[in-house]
Amino acid sequence: MPNYFRKSIKRQFLYILFFVLLATMIGIAAFFYMHYSTNKQYEKERNVLVEKRGVLQNIKSDFSDMVFHMRGYALYTNEQERQNAESSHASLENNLTQLEAFDLSLQERDNLMRLQTFEDIYWDTYYPELREAIESDNLQGIAEEVADERIDEINDILRVTENLRQHNEDAVTELHNEFMQDNTQESYMLFLFVLLIFGILLFFNRQFTRNIGKPLYDLSIASYDVAQGKNVTIAPLDRNDEIGILSDAFREMTKRIRNREQNLSEKNTKLTEQQEQLESFVNDLRNLNWALNESSMVLVLDEKGVVKQVNENFSSTSLYPEKELIGRNFVGIIAHEENTTEVRKIFPELFKGQAWSGTLEHRKKDGTSYWVHATIVPYSNEEQVMEQLIVIEQDITRIIESEKMLRDSLSETEETKQGIERMNRMNNTLSVTMEKQALLNTIIKELAALYQYDQGIIFMTETPEYAAIGITKQFDEPVAAHFQTVMQRLEEHPQPYVLERQADKEEAGYREAGMSEDLHIPVQNSAGELVAVFICTRFQRPFRDSEKKEMNWILKRLSLFLDKIESYELTEYNRQLNQDIIDNVNEGIQFVSNTGDLLQYNANWQAYLQLDAVQSRREACNDYGSWMEYSKTYIDNQEEYEAYVKQAIFEEAQPEGGLRLRVSGMHNKMLLLYHVSIKRHDEKIGTLFVYRDITAEYEVDQMKSNLVSTVSHELRTPLASVLGYTELMITKDLKPERQARYLQTIHQEATRLTNLINDFLDLQRMEAGKQEYVKEKQHFTPIVEQVIENFQSTSNKHNLVLQQNSAYDHVSVDRDKMIQVLTNLLSNAIKFSPEGGDVVVSVQQQEHQLFVHISDEGIGIPDQELGRLFQKFNRLDNSSSRKIGGTGLGLAICKEIVEAHDGKIMVRSAEGEGSVFSIVLPMVEADKQFLPEVERGRQIILLEDDRSLALLLEDELKDAGFAVSRFITGEALIKQLQHLKPAAFVIDLMLGEGLDGWDVIHEIKQHPELKQIPIFISSAIQEMDKAKHYQINHYLIKPYPPNKLSTVILQSILQHGNKGFIAYKKEEE
Repeated sequence: MPNYFRKSIKRQFLYILFFVLLATMIGIAAFFYMHYSTNKQYEKERNVLVEKRGVLQNIKSDFSDMVFHMRGYALYTNEQERQNAESSHASLENNLTQLEAFDLSLQERDNLMRLQTFEDIYWDTYYPELREAIESDNLQGIAEEVADERIDEINDILRVTENLRQHNEDAVTELHNEFMQDNTQESYMLFLFVLLIFGILLFFNRQFTRNIGKPLYDLSIASYDVAQGKNVTIAPLDRNDEIGILSDAFREMTKRIRNREQNLSEKNTKLTEQQEQLESFVNDLRNLNWALNESSMVLVLDEKGVVKQVNENFSSTSLYPEKELIGRNFVGIIAHEENTTEVRKIFPELFKGQAWSGTLEHRKKDGTSYWVHATIVPYSNEEQVMEQLIVIEQDITRIIESEKMLRDSLSETEETKQGIERMNRMNNTLSVTMEKQALLNTIIKELAALYQYDQGIIFMTETPEYAAIGITKQFDEPVAAHFQTVMQRLEEHPQPYVLERQADKEEAGYREAGMSEDLHIPVQNSAGELVAVFICTRFQRPFRDSEKKEMNWILKRLSLFLDKIESYELTEYNRQLNQDIIDNVNEGIQFVSNTGDLLQYNANWQAYLQLDAVQSRREACNDYGSWMEYSKTYIDNQEEYEAYVKQAIFEEAQPEGGLRLRVSGMHNKMLLLYHVSIKRHDEKIGTLFVYRDITAEYEVDQMKSNLVSTVSHELRTPLASVLGYTELMITKDLKPERQARYLQTIHQEATRLTNLINDFLDLQRMEAGKQEYVKEKQHFTPIVEQVIENFQSTSNKHNLVLQQNSAYDHVSVDRDKMIQVLTNLLSNAIKFSPEGGDVVVSVQQQEHQLFVHISDEGIGIPDQELGRLFQKFNRLDNSSSRKIGGTGLGLAICKEIVEAHDGKIMVRSAEGEGSVFSIVLPMVEADKQFLPEVERGRQIILLEDDRSLALLLEDELKDAGFAVSRFITGEALIKQLQHLKPAAFVIDLMLGEGLDGWDVIHEIKQHPELKQIPIFISSAIQEMDKAKHYQINHYLIKPYPPNKLSTVILQSILQHGNKGFIAYKKEEE
């Protein structure tokens, strides 16, 4: 169909006209339909709003009438008013129903509900009450109803109805405005539609003009140009109508004319170009020949390399006349042997037709050399046989010399750069070095690298430091003593000097003997005093003046560094001296800046607050928050401490007095903290805190308090009994039996008082060194047996057992005092075992000492109490011990008595598991020759692969009276099992390669003689499955205090004997 219209201009015009008319009719019809729809919609919506407005007006009128008639009925009790009110109410309900039928907004529906709600309340509540009051002629009730009429609500409802009406009026106005706006838009659209139709007409008119008028115009212009003989190009038209046919015919005609003209023009152009090329070739050859003769050296050689022709440039450069060169072989002209060989190698390639290019060195007639860049090109005939060679050379002598100079310059620059780098490195090293020896080592090495001398030494004149290089001699005395003559000359004339001498054989080494130069340079401080001397030696290489000046300048700078080091050493010495002074002050000292930074402290401050564990962390934490955090780690009253320090540093109102600090940890201490503000020029620069150890004074105060408490209790209690029974005997007539019983009690209490006073007196004499001891050589076991016999009838709950494991128990002791010690210890064991149990006394010998262990199964002793257990008046601070009572003097007396016998007393205990008190006494000299080295009955076998831990445990067990045999591997222990009969095994489970601890335990249990020996496991792991298999109770879990091991072993052996159990300690222990 489109081709139908494209083939005729007439059909195209009719098609466009029909399309424009159709579009215009459709647009006008659509406009009228849209206008009609808008009017209909406006009329419909306006009618609804007008109807709604009438209903709202009626609602407002009915509501007002209803309220008005109801008020008239209330005031005049007029029945007609009541009926009018009911009529208005009925009309109101009807209008509300009509309003509800409309399409209302959310606000309108809310207002409608308010109207309905009020109408219901008003008519269902207020109206019946009012009518009842009127009909009963109750004037007061009528008055109350009128008063309760809710005037505000009525007014509010009136406003609601007015709002509804006003809202409807606004809707009518808005609808009208929208209608007018739609009409305006329709007018605009109609105008735009007219413009669109006009634009379409203009578009089609332009298309006609472009498609018909322009091609016709182009064809007319082209026809005129063709007639004038011009070259015309007509683009093909993709058209099938009359104009397309006309254009194709005209284009074909012009094409034929152009082809004919082009053929003639091409023939003429070819002839012209050939002539120009020939002239250009001749000129190029002429110019090339001239350029080669002027800028290059050219030689023409025959096929054998003989010179046939040479230009003037080559002759002038080589200084050979042209006649001497012609007929000579080219290879003979090249004097350099390497070049001759290289040129002979390239001739085979030249015969193959390949050109060669490279650098050659020629020899002039006068013998001097010059460099050329040569290119040799072979020329062959039609049969590809080389007829001649053309050699073209460029003189590059200056370039070669420049390159050599550049390489030399780069080498010197690199050497200078390395020297500067060494100098900078040396300066940096010297600037950060704060030790003379390190400074001398650096300077001697760096100068040797810079100036390449064979030997060198630099030494201090007043101190023994020196540094040497290339010198094997060792100096037994200060180096300066070997160079007194040199030092004297440099002091008199402080200038560098060189001493030239014959080198000895040692200096020359494998080289021939020759002369050496010794360069001496003084080093002076800022006061002009000679502080160091530098000497260096070169063999057969003299020092240049520039090198002497440079080394002298460097060593002058060295004097500055030496002065700096001396100042640093003096400052460091003064700082260390001040630190040593404050470290040796008895108080702990801490100096803090105004901003709270920790500036200085002494060792006692660190020790008093037990900060050794955080020392590495402390060094990087000097700001207030950090050092405050770690310094209060072991302080009990941390809040008081922090508040006191904070006020002293940051607040103007300084705290008054000092502050007592309670420090807990490995060592409990009581400290007194006070502060002093440090001022400079009446301005505070920091705060000095002083920590004074008042533990001794505090303990004395506590001891006084304990003494008063003890005396008041221990004296008053028996005195009360004595006074009470005495008063009864005086005031009453008693039977003889009661008198005898009272007298017995009075005697017992008097004895108790006597013993208490004797304890005080004994301790006082012991501390004063006035206690006398009657020491006699005797067996110790009978003493123990006597004490045990005295306690047999004191308690039915306790079983007292004596274990004597040694036949050698001769000691030199005061029998009565030893009985007093054992009595005290056994009494404590019984008293502090309120639930009963075994109290075991063991006597055994280890080497030349007698060990007495007293073990109980009582309440035990807390770890924090062990350190002060033997102090006088000290009693355990727990509920169980307070019930038991005591003076706190017994253990102090025991300690004094044992130490007076050159022995020692120790305790091992775990709270809730009992205690073991150990007495170690030296055995008399007479029996030592009969004593065995190790007693097998009290031997402990220790299997531990960690050497450090094994040594620690071995020392602890030896202190407890055991002999220890240590093994590292399980295999070594198993080999010796048949020869062992120990008291116990201590086994580590993890033994590295080979057998582990469980394998060893299994082997021990297979030996009939060893399966009853107790085994104690010391390990870092828990393997409960295997533990159940071997009936293990508990482990010693690493890490644990070493005394825990000896405590468990002593308690287990003394209480259980050899029962073949395997013991462990839980982690919390």
